[in-house]
Amino acid sequence: MVYAPKFPKPQQESWFVIASDSSGKLLALQRLTMSGRESSVELDIPKDFTGESVTLRVLSDGWRGVDFEKPVAWKSVDGSEHSKKDISR
Repeated sequence: MVYAPKFPKPQQESWFVIASDSSGKLLALQRLTMSGRESSVELDIPKDFTGESVTLRVLSDGWRGVDFEKPVAWKSVDGSEHSKKDISR
């Protein structure tokens, strides 16, 4: 739960997982609602992406200062559906 005293009902904590290339171009965006201690999200990176790294950002919609950013090495597999990354917490 998120402490939001001016909101009329209790709010659940959720996160946004954002994948971008080295220039900051958005590649994928997914909203993640926590259910228990562990959650995972699958991001669909465009098949035509040829970069060598992807920056993952995890942003909280209810808490300031708890955002997370990590560069991840990227290797596409011949442009097929294997261009999905599973990001587990």
